[in-house]
Amino acid sequence: MANQTRLLELALTGLETERRRIDDEIAEIRRQLRIDGRPVRAVAQRASVTRRRVRLSAAGRKAIAEAAKRRWAAWRKTGAKAAKQT
Repeated sequence: MANQTRLLELALTGLETERRRIDDEIAEIRRQLRIDGRPVRAVAQRASVTRRRVRLSAAGRKAIAEAAKRRWAAWRKTGAKAAKQT
């Protein structure tokens, strides 16, 4: 039990050291991204921008569904022919 506790304490110390090193690297990268004292727009900020959804009408959804059904029917026909030939 004492060995396990000691092992966990050492693991925790190592992980905390690793976290400090990673935090220092993050700070350095953020410092390098600054141009003229202003931060450059980060990827995370761009990802948080929500895009406007395009809404389909019922007729549009129906047209897409019918086209998909036609494609699947055509694929099934060619797939069945290929299976019979082999």
